[in-house]
Amino acid sequence: MQTARRFFLPLLVIIISAAVGITLLKTGPEPKLKESSPAKITVTTITAKPTSFTVWISSQGLIAPYLRSAVTSEAAGRLVEVDPKFIQGAFFAKGDLLARIDPESYRLFALNLEASINVVTARLEELETSRVNKEKQLEIENQLLNLAERQFKRLSILKKAGTVTESAVEQGERELLSRRSAVLNLKNGLDLIPAQRHNLEAELELKQAQRDTALLDLKRTEIIAPFTGRVVKKQADLGQFVGKGQTLGEIYATAEWEVRLPISSQDLSLLDLSALKKDNEGSGYGPKVKLTTSGQGASNQQWSGDIVRMESVVDSHTRQVILVARINSSEQGAKYKQNILDGLFVEAAIEGRTVDNVFVLPRHTAGPGDRVMLIDAENHLERRKVDIIFRNAESVVINGGLKALERISLTPLPYTPDGALITVQQDKQKAPHPLKPQQQIDKGDN
Repeated sequence: MQTARRFFLPLLVIIISAAVGITLLKTGPEPKLKESSPAKITVTTITAKPTSFTVWISSQGLIAPYLRSAVTSEAAGRLVEVDPKFIQGAFFAKGDLLARIDPESYRLFALNLEASINVVTARLEELETSRVNKEKQLEIENQLLNLAERQFKRLSILKKAGTVTESAVEQGERELLSRRSAVLNLKNGLDLIPAQRHNLEAELELKQAQRDTALLDLKRTEIIAPFTGRVVKKQADLGQFVGKGQTLGEIYATAEWEVRLPISSQDLSLLDLSALKKDNEGSGYGPKVKLTTSGQGASNQQWSGDIVRMESVVDSHTRQVILVARINSSEQGAKYKQNILDGLFVEAAIEGRTVDNVFVLPRHTAGPGDRVMLIDAENHLERRKVDIIFRNAESVVINGGLKALERISLTPLPYTPDGALITVQQDKQKAPHPLKPQQQIDKGDN
């Protein structure tokens, strides 16, 4: 009995409460409905007008010298002089002496070879004198030979007549043979002179070549700057013995610099690279480039350059191509020439093509999915997809999806549905003026 009471008593309370509630709902006063007016949406618009726009592609990279070289020794010896310019960070000019190797042994060797050349030259002169003397002696011997031949003929005739003895004829014959032998010896001597001259001339050429090599080695004891530049590091110092081919330091030229600039394949189509050298054709200079330092204690520094080539490999990770810009520091003026540093980070703006009949709008007007908010003639909102060919930090360039004189909302309307009635507070008549190249550098999106 007590268990049944515990079960039915709460159930009875719930039934009574429900009955009272239903009675109150049916007998209570009905609520009055209040009509609500739609929310008023006010925006500022801009009128789309076609214009021409020069694209400037943004990129960034590190400045590097166009020419970098190791300073190596072409001779072996002890360093007897090191110029103060040959120290890390110092500037030097083309033709400056950076270091000198002890030249004494090279100088003495060259003098020794010079003396050997003089000896061989004297021997050649003696040989020529001997040739001249032998030719004159041969002429005399030929005359004596003729006399001996005539004398021998007379003696032979007189012997037949019985007026001379046999011994006189034999004496004439011996004189004739002696003259013939002398003539033959002189001719043989003259025949040997060309071979002797050839050997001496070959020896002279060898000595001269050795002398020239020795003088070249002597000249190589002076380490001369091959270009105007700056020292990166020095690896040898005064009194140190260096071997042939040993690296003494590293230098780079300050006349020309290069910057590797990655860009996307989409941006590549907006550049005119037809002037770059291809198969030895073209001027070799492409679009202009503006380079600006950023956040490295060298603010507001800017250099101009040209795109000179495109690297042949596409980055496998970013799918970007690399354009190389070159800076000629001699054209930048003395103010910024010494401020260009190896490894300096710069932001770049590359001059692209000029496109006509496009619409230039503030960047924030293009929302997700490349859609802009249009206000039609009846002031209703329409979200429309457009074709954007270029964007930077400030602007978007549209070449399709818009018509001239259409109104675009400058006021963001993220939650307003299409077709909503809009109140136009202010209508700007034209788009903002295209930005200057240095203002168009886009840090976040190319």
